[in-house]
Amino acid sequence: MTPQHYMTYDALRDAVQNGDTVAVHARGVYGAALRMGAMGPHGHVGLVRRVLIDGIERVFVVEENPGGGRYTPLRHYQHSQLDIYSAPERVDGHAASAHAVHMLDGLADYDFKDIRRLARWGLVRLAARLFDDPMPEPHETEVTEGQGGVICSALVTAAYKRSGWVPPGPCGWPSALTQHLGTPRITYQPTH
Repeated sequence: MTPQHYMTYDALRDAVQNGDTVAVHARGVYGAALRMGAMGPHGHVGLVRRVLIDGIERVFVVEENPGGGRYTPLRHYQHSQLDIYSAPERVDGHAASAHAVHMLDGLADYDFKDIRRLARWGLVRLAARLFDDPMPEPHETEVTEGQGGVICSALVTAAYKRSGWVPPGPCGWPSALTQHLGTPRITYQPTH
């Protein structure tokens, strides 16, 4: 499947569906650190949720960030490079986004210790790459079953799993998840 490519926010907004994964490309120091650790291009993920508010359809990203889970208008990412992945095969995207919404309760403990944990894994993977060792993966419980909070990729993975998805491998950080989702359906490169 060849991804559809959009350069305008309005075209992107019209094309996304409930349960799509929005994968934001990492930039700057964070992006460089992910690349050095062979952790892929994506620094953040969330799930699309379309909602009617006073008769107007709004498009949100249900996501987990330091400080807690939240609904962010998709427009917040209009100046970011994005890849959009469909919900996994046989997963109802509406149900998955509903599960993500329900999981936001109680997930406000996500903080910078999770970022440090990902950075540690990046360093471990960088060392493995430098010495041609097999690339290690974190245990799933280390990133998806934290006490009180989970990172962004764990929220998306858990929502899909509650909707019947069995991931073919670990989804310990955003690009590990998107790798298992396959080819993006949409790519978005904003015009500036």
